[in-house]
Amino acid sequence: MRRIKAGDLLGILQAGLTSGWSGLAAPDGSEYRAGVVMGRSPLVSCVLPSDAKSGNLESGMSDQSDDAVTDAAGGPAPAPDSRPARPKILGVRAGQSGLGRFVRPVDYARSRDRYRPPPDLYRWLNHRLGPAATSLGLSPRDVIALEVPGRRSGVIRRTVMVRAVCDGEHYVVALAGESDWVRNVRAAGGQVVIGGRLRRAARLAEVPPQQRAPVIRAYLLRWGRRAGSRAVAREARYYFGVSADASLAEIQGVVEHYPVFRIEYAGEPGTRPQEIAPGVYRLETGRGLSEANVYLVRSGPAWVLIDTAWPHRGQLIRSAAESLFGTGTRPAAILLTHIHPDHSGSALELARLWNLPVHVHPSELPLAPGRYLPQYGNPLDRWLVAPMLRLMPRRKVEASLARNSLEGTAMAFDPAAGVPGLPDWQAVPTPGHTPGHVAFFRSSDRVLITGDAVLTINLNSVPGLLAGKHRVSGPPYISTWSWPAAKQSVAALARLRPEVLACGHGRPMTGAQAAASMASFSGRFSQQPSPSRSPAKTGRAPAPGGPARQTRRVSWTATDQERAMPLPGDDLVPSPMVQATHAVTINAPPQQVWPWLVQTGQGRAGFYSDSPFWDRSVDWYYRRLSRGRPGKATVGYQVAADERIVPAWQNPRVGDIIADGPPGTAYYVVRQAEPGKSWVLFTDTHLRYLLPARLRGNPRLGIFGELSDSTVLTEPEPGTTRVIRRMRLRCGPWPFRAYVVPIVLVWGEAITARNLLRGVKRRTEATRR
Repeated sequence: MRRIKAGDLLGILQAGLTSGWSGLAAPDGSEYRAGVVMGRSPLVSCVLPSDAKSGNLESGMSDQSDDAVTDAAGGPAPAPDSRPARPKILGVRAGQSGLGRFVRPVDYARSRDRYRPPPDLYRWLNHRLGPAATSLGLSPRDVIALEVPGRRSGVIRRTVMVRAVCDGEHYVVALAGESDWVRNVRAAGGQVVIGGRLRRAARLAEVPPQQRAPVIRAYLLRWGRRAGSRAVAREARYYFGVSADASLAEIQGVVEHYPVFRIEYAGEPGTRPQEIAPGVYRLETGRGLSEANVYLVRSGPAWVLIDTAWPHRGQLIRSAAESLFGTGTRPAAILLTHIHPDHSGSALELARLWNLPVHVHPSELPLAPGRYLPQYGNPLDRWLVAPMLRLMPRRKVEASLARNSLEGTAMAFDPAAGVPGLPDWQAVPTPGHTPGHVAFFRSSDRVLITGDAVLTINLNSVPGLLAGKHRVSGPPYISTWSWPAAKQSVAALARLRPEVLACGHGRPMTGAQAAASMASFSGRFSQQPSPSRSPAKTGRAPAPGGPARQTRRVSWTATDQERAMPLPGDDLVPSPMVQATHAVTINAPPQQVWPWLVQTGQGRAGFYSDSPFWDRSVDWYYRRLSRGRPGKATVGYQVAADERIVPAWQNPRVGDIIADGPPGTAYYVVRQAEPGKSWVLFTDTHLRYLLPARLRGNPRLGIFGELSDSTVLTEPEPGTTRVIRRMRLRCGPWPFRAYVVPIVLVWGEAITARNLLRGVKRRTEATRR
């Protein structure tokens, strides 16, 4: 009996998530045979090596219920009074170790003749966490949740697995042989439900062994993997015991151990569109976060497709259209309300399939190439997309744009001239969510297709999204280009008084409720403050004639007047994101305070923290900072605070360097030095040293950071000095700012700056006494 160490657990988990937990094995061939201790907490009891006694395919599970759990020998679990002692690490025992198991699948190929029931921990992850993720649309493409009743209990069993696509057909592969779910499927006559982004009833037809090899190869090459790649080689070896470039003949030699089922969707019930108005059909293409509506609109003998949902929905949309209009049908036109991936994702695929252009509003045409355009950017673009594009290799960015660009496929239409393919409809420009967003309205029965200008589910509220409340809401702020324009567009749509409200996300709303809800929401929405970030937080300059910039201000013992008054050095960082003002009163004249102030710095008098713990912490950080400098000794903070005035440090000049770290790292530059009056420092080197070395010098990240440190000495009363210190910070882009600002406020201001002022005060007053 051997314990599994922590390094094994994720390897077992990864194998189970993709195979249905049909059994686990170590790369050396040891079996992970598990049992459950009866009681409150399920635990795996023990493991036997592969040459130990174990049941064969028939005896291991054939006489047990679908949810029964076995002990090490394949029999029933022990009774509560005879359960083994609680193991230390999740109850899993075996002999594997090593961090590599976290990224490596378990070796199923070496013991494919034995069934190994999974531990309850992984059974729970697969049957509970996996289906929840797929139902919310969080799973990758072709990851499904198989729902089948247990062969004895009748309880629905959910197993997450990866669907293979071969010659246009969908298949599932039992990677670990005769699994529980395989037996349940056979007992149910193949009748299952395929859950995930779209839930559909289906029948699983078992594929004869002689036809399985192409399917297994398609499974290995899923998601566009390249033959011979590391991922393919790893799975080919550990799952099937073949090489990455194995021929079909080699794969055919092992297929008898791996049941394969073809998915036959029962009448495609999930793809049958719902008629929400005469000739207007809604197709729901997903669930949860992957949900997006597509509309098929009949006009006379022809029909038009409005929006195309997320990528890889082309075949689903085509099947839905053929179920309505006949096999081989094609639309008269493809229309997009706007170009966002959840509405235009499959547009290129369908345009090529049907040899049609894609029609968009003229103002939307600049977005067709798919490139990031700052003038059209929304918060999601600025905060996430643009930084990620800077991090990605340029070749990958260009390749992605080439695959998904609508340039040359998208065509502008004139809204005033009518809607292509829909003569009885009108286009209603609704800019805001995007510059060229457009809605479509049929006045004869007041049907309104809004895209994302108006929704019937609140995507701006996490509770509202999870609850799925059916009510009128505005566009998602995170992906909206102009919030004021979005408000005006909502008002324009409310004036149409729709009786059928068909949105890009959410269920349709019909009858008098639609017009009343639109009118009510429009009134509330026009009064709502914009959720957008202020110019101070976005780093954008205010518009001419607009309100003054509102800087985030913090302070410590400074008066309102001191926080508002201009100080020397404010012009060095003219538009700060953060401004911190501190003040302290010292019972000594400015001439006695000045010497202690100007001799601070790394390798000088330190920063007067007077905290051994803090000094050691900062010293540790700077030693790590200088560790990667070849040929250089590790340099610490050298924060030993001096208790004396050193004459050599008393005559600073403009342009002098004040180190704030090991040589070659962070430093300040003296910008103003008036003895007894003001002391101004500036740096643009500090902030990037808060990043790992591999990111610090990457020019594609666009990282910048400027910081001014101004100190003014005033004498409110004879023999008393008021020290006012101000820090102004400006940095970007947004992800870097979100990371840096809390560090600067806590480390630089709440601790270091306050300690500095306290240290100057203590030393000055002690010297005077």
